[in-house]
Amino acid sequence: MNAYKHFKAGNLTLPKGMVPKGPSRMKSYYTGGFESEMTRAEAALILSVRQGASKEKIKMAHRRIMLANHPDNGGSDYVASKVNEAKDLLLKDLGDD
Repeated sequence: MNAYKHFKAGNLTLPKGMVPKGPSRMKSYYTGGFESEMTRAEAALILSVRQGASKEKIKMAHRRIMLANHPDNGGSDYVASKVNEAKDLLLKDLGDD
């Protein structure tokens, strides 16, 4: 209730002791969108893996994302194509055809 009173009064500053410590986490978010030509960094970001991930991790991440976003289950064709492109790029760099 005390927080509501601060908000209603227009006092949007946090009460003493509630001020977060450390650097803001909002400075490092990804703005979204896709690059015109996919890079290894973007592919890793799409699949939520490290750039040096193993074949198994790449394939598991691809499967997890595609199960949630497959076009046959209401997902976007465009997003599915980008997920597939990311997997193919990362596996190609590892020497997997």
